[in-house]
Amino acid sequence: MDKKPDPKPLPLPDASRDFFNKVAPRADRTPLKELQERYADKRAEDRLATHGTLPIPNHHSTEFIVEMRIREWMMRMEREAADERKARAAIEAAKTKPPVPPAPK
Repeated sequence: MDKKPDPKPLPLPDASRDFFNKVAPRADRTPLKELQERYADKRAEDRLATHGTLPIPNHHSTEFIVEMRIREWMMRMEREAADERKARAAIEAAKTKPPVPPAPK
């Protein structure tokens, strides 16, 4: 009944060992470095997409032109709304009078 533990555990499969190595935190890899590496990888992917082997999107298609018009319209609407907010803030600021300093005695 008294069973002794196996002195030598079974070796991990290569896939499990690789997974544990990837998941384990490394002392030299800070969150900042990880973000920088992700950003660099994303930039490399984008650069490959536009200058690599992938086809360049057709900038003269109807869908592309419609999408650009919609984006321009949205940006214009946002800009007009921001201008309107600034104008309202300026009117409100002009309505409120600055505090009058007390008269010297």
